[in-house]
Amino acid sequence: VYADYAAIILPHKWFNTVDNATVRIAGYNLLVGTGGVSGIIALETVNGTPTTTDDILWANLGTWRIGFNAFDITFKQNDIVSSNIRARLVIPGFKKPNGEVAEIDVLGHLEANGDFKLTASTTPPYPIVEFGDIFRLHMKSVELGREDGDFFIGASCDLEFLGMLGGFMEGQSISISSLRIYSNGRIE
Repeated sequence: VYADYAAIILPHKWFNTVDNATVRIAGYNLLVGTGGVSGIIALETVNGTPTTTDDILWANLGTWRIGFNAFDITFKQNDIVSSNIRARLVIPGFKKPNGEVAEIDVLGHLEANGDFKLTASTTPPYPIVEFGDIFRLHMKSVELGREDGDFFIGASCDLEFLGMLGGFMEGQSISISSLRIYSNGRIE
């Protein structure tokens, strides 16, 4: 089967748009047959204007949420040959300095084996992750990925200890260039 163009229009009520634009999943130059799938699959608005920051298709990854704002994936015989993803990541415990839940904008790519990596560089004020009264992470860069079937958040951050240990540190923080937090709670 070949389609020069195909689209699945998604309901307006799934999105928070002010201009009545809805999002669709579109396919271009799609060829589906015994040799697999070839062509481009993309997320775009129905009225042809670029997606706005409010046009987001949300998905849950355990307790984490990821909202796709734009993506395009090019297939050649079932293999991913290129991809571009723009998304928003919401992770319980990630807070802005004012206490609101942090929404982190990320860019990313998919790999042919299904693994992926979404990365974000943040600017001050950095999102904060608090682990009880023990320590606080001030995130400088964040990545979300899947490797060998396990989801993870990777980050570079400043570690600020709280409580008694924070008193011993006299307000000084420790810079961590590479930290991974896995979806099962394991930390590297």
